[in-house]
Amino acid sequence: MWSHIDNWLEERFKISIIKKVLGKKEVPQHSQSHWYYFGGVALFLFIVQIVTGLLLLVYYQPGIESSHPSVQYIMDKVEFGWLIRSIHSWAANLMVLVVFVHMFSAFFMKAYRAPREITWLTGFAIFICTLGLGFSGYLLPWDEISFFATKVGLEITGAAPIVGPFMADMLRGGESITGATISRFFELHVILLPAAIIGLLTLHLIMVQVHGMSKPYSYANRPKKQQKTISFFDEFLFHDIILWTMMMGVVIFIAYAFPWGLGPEADTFAPAPEGIKPEWYFMFMFQILKFLPAHIGPFEGEIFGILMFGVGALLWALVPFWEPINKTTSKLATAFGIFAVILIVSMTTWGYIESPEGSLVEGELGATGVSVAKQDGSALFKQNCSACHTIGGGALAGPDLKGVTDKDQEWLTQFILDPSGSAMPVIPGVDKQNVQAILDYIEIESDPEKAAAAAEEEKLAATQSTKALAVLEVKPFSDEEIENGRKLFTGVRPLANGGPSCMTCHSIRQTEEAISGGHLGNDLTHVYKKLGERKGLEGWLASLPNATMQPIYQAQSLEAVEITALIAFFEDTTRRIEAGELPKPTGLPESAKFILFGLGGMALVLVFLAMVYHGRLRGVRKPLVYGNNHESDEGEQ
Repeated sequence: MWSHIDNWLEERFKISIIKKVLGKKEVPQHSQSHWYYFGGVALFLFIVQIVTGLLLLVYYQPGIESSHPSVQYIMDKVEFGWLIRSIHSWAANLMVLVVFVHMFSAFFMKAYRAPREITWLTGFAIFICTLGLGFSGYLLPWDEISFFATKVGLEITGAAPIVGPFMADMLRGGESITGATISRFFELHVILLPAAIIGLLTLHLIMVQVHGMSKPYSYANRPKKQQKTISFFDEFLFHDIILWTMMMGVVIFIAYAFPWGLGPEADTFAPAPEGIKPEWYFMFMFQILKFLPAHIGPFEGEIFGILMFGVGALLWALVPFWEPINKTTSKLATAFGIFAVILIVSMTTWGYIESPEGSLVEGELGATGVSVAKQDGSALFKQNCSACHTIGGGALAGPDLKGVTDKDQEWLTQFILDPSGSAMPVIPGVDKQNVQAILDYIEIESDPEKAAAAAEEEKLAATQSTKALAVLEVKPFSDEEIENGRKLFTGVRPLANGGPSCMTCHSIRQTEEAISGGHLGNDLTHVYKKLGERKGLEGWLASLPNATMQPIYQAQSLEAVEITALIAFFEDTTRRIEAGELPKPTGLPESAKFILFGLGGMALVLVFLAMVYHGRLRGVRKPLVYGNNHESDEGEQ
């Protein structure tokens, strides 16, 4: 079979000429040879990105009204849609990580030195495009976290001197993030950046073929006979293929075990959620900028930091031209690389282990019964306002603020954020959420009795709501309530206070419509019985958002009518399952399909490659790698 295929290709493409050239390619073997494989792994992950991205494009629709629902549809309705999206997201992150490793390994191996300057420059350009690919794709689901993370990234871009504001406006399509921003990021992510990477990658690979792989000086200075090599189109290629197959298994396993979630749809008018942070590969820049002082010499701290990032990136890209081969500059370049690694790793780690600043979680009560937000408002007021203002203590440099919150709070918020035209200075580092905490504190201090009465009234209303739900113990459910519960669970009817549908994270495996949702949460087939039927389920749903659901729902609680409908749906489903009215699902569940056809198939591929590589399948390996002329080539040698 192989001979027929080889002859067919030879007649049409004259591949023997290509084989003759490529067959002479050798890969050096030394103590650092393992770093050579990271370039191939990065290429493989890019291919995974393209394939999974094309599959997602079948259903994804860019736009403010369509982006989030289309991603929700992919995750909830399309079979294995959640897995494809999860593979796409995890492969993107792994690609960035592998490109980082490949770039730093090339740097420390001095692979940028002449005549490989073009190879280094194209590789650095691919690295920048890879970061752009991650940044542009992050906004496309249009959920809460991606919106605010993109907003932070564009604000940092806009702070760059001269070109920053222009670039930020061009990416946004205006002064704020809108549907035009989604369209522009979609075009960047799907067309422009992949095309740029493919072009740069082609040139990069050509230069690698022309100049070969870089060799350490300890290896290059050996006698020719002591320089061990392996052939590229035999040993190295098989190593690559086996590594790629293993990497695919790792990506699929991570995507299955830790599926990429989808948060609530973005609300452009809502305050940023607590502790908002950029993606991990931008974390070190975010963390450094956060700790710079307000002014450094004639520059603002943020602008100075961005300038330093730009200078550092320029020095990194041009290292082949300022590091001629001498001991002093070589040591300087090595120290520069070590400093970059330490800075990136330490700042990224610090950013993730650091607690979010100014915890502003509404509803968590302190010892005095005042919410944490109001306690933080006290600290913010003392830090930023108490030097000029009092609350009921008379005027200082500024007016007494007692009762000021009786005015238009929207106007007050805007004034505090931008007091230009008045004698009041701008408060550094304060956002809308901080301002709201300050105003809440002023309101409490202005009339503590009124604030306590309002809190008591809220508590009483919550108690009354719970009592109203208690009628569930005796009231039979109507068909309309059951149907409404089904719609809420599947997302056909959105939740009143926002947030994803139950089906985003949970499944019910024995329903008539075979509701097979996400894997972030537990299977809810038997939740009605497990939680104590109506009463227990009522209490649990009324407690949301609780510690378990908080990462998804944040501040979105369920309304009484929604709790009733969901209980009706769960009760009806349980009753029908027990009565045998619902057929059990036929065929293999998604998890079994994944294990059997995904990981099982991957294992078979690895076994086949291993057997081919070790020559245990007679007559397969040589025709596969060399074609029919292998024996004659060996005879000529």
